[in-house]
Amino acid sequence: MLKAPRLAPKFASEPPEPERPHLSDNTFTSPLPTFETALRRVRERAQPLWHCDRCDSGLVQAVGADAARPGRWRVRRRCPECGRHDVVEAGTLAVDAFDDELLAGHEDLLAAYRRISGLTMREDAERIVTALRADAIQPFDF
Repeated sequence: MLKAPRLAPKFASEPPEPERPHLSDNTFTSPLPTFETALRRVRERAQPLWHCDRCDSGLVQAVGADAARPGRWRVRRRCPECGRHDVVEAGTLAVDAFDDELLAGHEDLLAAYRRISGLTMREDAERIVTALRADAIQPFDF
């Protein structure tokens, strides 16, 4: 059985661990997210990566991805319905969910292909049997 390629192995490498907050030059780096970071996380949860912002399609595909910074990935995407290409930055959880959705879609396509292929072969076999019974196949047909 064919296995779908996972999006994750295409990444150059796993992102490095995030730096811990520390004191340097009497400046404290807060471990709490900034407003922009929190807003980005809310937007990520609202719109999955497989959703197109232009045409509302749920069939957006990953073209490639690489590490952007610790815990973040830059994902190149393409919408097959409107043709939009874009690059988004997303967290590891969002990319994992996208990967799972792509694998589920691959499995659905593979199941549909097998079903259609089986039906086509069955119909072809029935036509040959019908032609043989009717003595409609002659040596010059080959």
